[in-house]
Amino acid sequence: MIIIKKRLLAKVLAICIAALLLSAIAPVASANTVTVPPGTDEHRFSIEIELTDSRQFAGVHIDLTVSDSAALQLAGFEVTSGGGAPQSVSPVMNGDTYSFGFFTDGNYFQGTYSLRLLLNYSGSADQALTLDRIAFARYSQENPQVSEWMRTLSDYATVNITRSGGDPNVNGGNGGSGNGGTGGSGNSGGGSGAGGGGSADGGDDGGTAGGEPAIVIAIEDEGTPLAENPERSSYFIDVVSRHYWAIEAIDTLYEMGVVRGTSTDPMMYSPDDYIKRGDFMLMIVRAFELEAETDGNFPDVPQGSYYYDAIAIAKTLDIARGYGVDFHPESFISRQEMMAVIDRTLRTIGRPLPQAPLSVLDAFADRDRIADYALESVATLVQSEIIRGDGTRINPLGFTTRAEMAVVIFRITV
Repeated sequence: MIIIKKRLLAKVLAICIAALLLSAIAPVASANTVTVPPGTDEHRFSIEIELTDSRQFAGVHIDLTVSDSAALQLAGFEVTSGGGAPQSVSPVMNGDTYSFGFFTDGNYFQGTYSLRLLLNYSGSADQALTLDRIAFARYSQENPQVSEWMRTLSDYATVNITRSGGDPNVNGGNGGSGNGGTGGSGNSGGGSGAGGGGSADGGDDGGTAGGEPAIVIAIEDEGTPLAENPERSSYFIDVVSRHYWAIEAIDTLYEMGVVRGTSTDPMMYSPDDYIKRGDFMLMIVRAFELEAETDGNFPDVPQGSYYYDAIAIAKTLDIARGYGVDFHPESFISRQEMMAVIDRTLRTIGRPLPQAPLSVLDAFADRDRIADYALESVATLVQSEIIRGDGTRINPLGFTTRAEMAVVIFRITV
């Protein structure tokens, strides 16, 4: 059995030492490599994760990132051992990252839990999967309604998936069948039990390809203190460490009732999805509690739709402007449109930002792509640091993500 093992508070030196030890025991390839038989057929394999915590916890959240989700897919996961009956959360996808886990309504889990990740690989180029984030959840002793998160390291462990260019019987031949193998021995033989992946299907379902031993990633949490500054949302499982710049905004606006999730079981926010024009107007009306006596709406905004009243209010206040007579509520809103709406909103409610010279936009290489109608608004928001760009570009024609929307509204309301 190959084990990749790290502790939650491991320092860089300890990680380096562990890496050296792992490379020393691997006979041919690195210990975290799955070798897939040649060809283009879909190949199934699994990776085992062992989670151990001596203290009680309420659940575990895992983010698994794959390098190419078209070629390397997480088909599902199983909780194969451990006390109690955890409620599993099916994997949900955000870009190339899968989020999943198992939870309960109290701190009822304790000890070691084994999970099996089931994966499909159909590519020809090398791929990689990374355990991006693993977090134990506990309910606070002071407030049983509040969950607290125990964090592991980012990029906790990576497994490389490679296509064999030669005979599929190398590295142990049929040793992954779960019956002991026909051509392998030692670390390249496979065999039954732990070495063969613990599955009757061996190399197809329970172990790695070519008769290699199952890869087991063991995570031990021994007394790590709860994080003082959470690296993920307190509410949404898909707002994680890479959204660090938007976590406070999303959580605060959710608490204010301005934003809501895209699903409730599990709670999802979809931070990287683009926001529609109708939804953005709804957020603006909620954030500023806008009211107006309305008289009609844009003809392409359906009566009875959840954003009908908000768009009607914004239209009456001249915050929402359309394309000719239509508004296109289901179209994504561009960044320059979003900035123009923000600027008009602040003027409407009597909180205009200081007007800025257009020269503040000269720092952006794509300044010439800003439409004339949005120039003054973009300059104003840039000078007031509501909008910051990426340092060299402002990306006026790019669509606005739900995370970006939350940050901008947060900056002008809180």
